[in-house]
Amino acid sequence: MAEEIKNEPEENKDEKKEEQKAAEVQPKKEDEPKAAEKKDAAAKPEPKPEKVRPTNCVACNKQFRYKHWFYRNGKYFCTKRCWKKFEAESAAKEAEEKEAAAKKAAEEKAAAEKAAAEKAAAEKAAQEKQSTEQDAAADTDTAAQPQDKEPTENTDSPSQ
Repeated sequence: MAEEIKNEPEENKDEKKEEQKAAEVQPKKEDEPKAAEKKDAAAKPEPKPEKVRPTNCVACNKQFRYKHWFYRNGKYFCTKRCWKKFEAESAAKEAEEKEAAAKKAAEEKAAAEKAAAEKAAAEKAAQEKQSTEQDAAADTDTAAQPQDKEPTENTDSPSQ
């Protein structure tokens, strides 16, 4: 009997182990793509950007022969003089662009004002035309009505 009792729990243990394995296998299948993605991401570290050695001066386009160069505002220059020259040129270009933009804005404003003036003149002309038409219509209405006025005396006529 002691052997029978011992065998029963072992069988139960085996069944429990099989159920646990089956339960573990199913979630692992669902997690495998996620785990694979994690492994791929961990296996492939992001490549570090390589340090780019500048080759030419931005202002004069000279090739850099030495490790000595000037880095200002995201650009590389061979000397301080080239940097100052480039700054002066870029400032002049910006001033020209601002001037051109201001001129363009002034032209657009003038064109808009001219269009508004033309529109106002057209509206005024339409109103005048409408008022003259109304006056003409009123004149024709009064001419069509019989006049009850007494005739004025003419001194030129010999009827008297």
